[in-house]
Amino acid sequence: MGQIGRMGFRGTSGDKQEGDKDLGGGKPSKGAQDNLRARNNERFRGKPWEMKEVRLFGYDHVLQMDGDGKAVVERHLTDHGKPREHSNPHDHIIKWYKRERDGKECLQWGKRINYREGERIPKLEEFLQ
Repeated sequence: MGQIGRMGFRGTSGDKQEGDKDLGGGKPSKGAQDNLRARNNERFRGKPWEMKEVRLFGYDHVLQMDGDGKAVVERHLTDHGKPREHSNPHDHIIKWYKRERDGKECLQWGKRINYREGERIPKLEEFLQ
């Protein structure tokens, strides 16, 4: 198990947890892929100003929503098994834009923020400022 994050629960490096679906070693079925894609996309929307906790892909995510209920930052409570590339926890800034061809609102991953040992990890609400 990973370290206890600021949010008070443990991040993992992809450890299987109770309730996770085992899709087997092969390619997931079309239905399983669609379900996973839908769960993945819905995590980026919530209630205005909500802090949302989601377990997906075998680890915990914590997202901070803005006044429109759109995620502005996502914290991963794992190093994804790659401690040289990711700290545990690490954050991803999320930017929203309207696609020119159809006006659909889309998200774009911004920069990843890693935290060194002993470095202060900001509260997610601080990303709203």
